[in-house]
Amino acid sequence: MASGEKKTKVNDPFYEDRLKISLQAHASGCLIQSILTKKLYTPKEFLNSDEKVTYTNLGLENYPSVTRLYPGYILESRVKIVEQAKEELAKAEADLQDVIKKVITTFDFTPKSKR
Repeated sequence: MASGEKKTKVNDPFYEDRLKISLQAHASGCLIQSILTKKLYTPKEFLNSDEKVTYTNLGLENYPSVTRLYPGYILESRVKIVEQAKEELAKAEADLQDVIKKVITTFDFTPKSKR
């Protein structure tokens, strides 16, 4: 497909699935996340993406390879990820400071005079 060419059901076998999921997400005020790639899409981005929609059959239901997520849930989960990263960074910085103190107190770093 040439760059800029609009995707249609004629040249994209996953277009109809993406259209259906995009319309459902838009109607419910959700974003779409690929379970396989973890990429997050707006409904319009998803419709225009190259994402392949596959289905897993579990019992009587077929489940797509994407999920709809409410924006509040996404924001909350991303805030938790950032908070955890900040905690890990603070621990790593404290550990680095401890190592620096040990090195400085253990070894003499005064310049040697030339004789």
